[in-house]
Amino acid sequence: MSRFVPPSPMGTGGGVTPKKNPNLVETVSHTHYIFPLLKNSEILQCMAELDIDMTKIELTEPQRHKEKVRKVFWDLLETCCGISEDDIQQRIPSSTIDQLDYAKELHDPDQFIDLLFYKELHQLLKTCGVVDFSWKDLHHPVSKRFRTHLSAIINMAKFREEQLRVYAELAEPRNECLMILEEKHSEHAQ
Repeated sequence: MSRFVPPSPMGTGGGVTPKKNPNLVETVSHTHYIFPLLKNSEILQCMAELDIDMTKIELTEPQRHKEKVRKVFWDLLETCCGISEDDIQQRIPSSTIDQLDYAKELHDPDQFIDLLFYKELHQLLKTCGVVDFSWKDLHHPVSKRFRTHLSAIINMAKFREEQLRVYAELAEPRNECLMILEEKHSEHAQ
């Protein structure tokens, strides 16, 4: 698996940086942050590490596997943000559900879930540096953009994982000092 690239604000340009040297990493710069555009094999490997089932065909032909694309995005939303489909369903007020039961011909209850799902996914991708994620990317996905979105989320997940390791290393001495301080306070109180 390739190493993550910490998010860095975009400089100039737009579009994908062309490969000039096989040692260079292809990056995406038309987004808010610059991150590496992962190869299909790297994406599939990362997805397997996250226990998200995905095949090469589903990755390269997302327009033929729209339901799988949605499932992958649901899984990533839950993995990265802790937001499940049940969590989103619980956000719909019961009065809204009652109204929908009354007029099901006019509104499908799944539309509210779909809208809230899109909103959360849009926020996740915005956090990852993708500012142009749209409804079309969810309902009519294309390979290049799907690969870009997955690359952004994976890059952010790797960055977060590495930062959590650093945090844990820094927090350990702090926790030890707090325990010693707590012991001294309890000794002093006696």
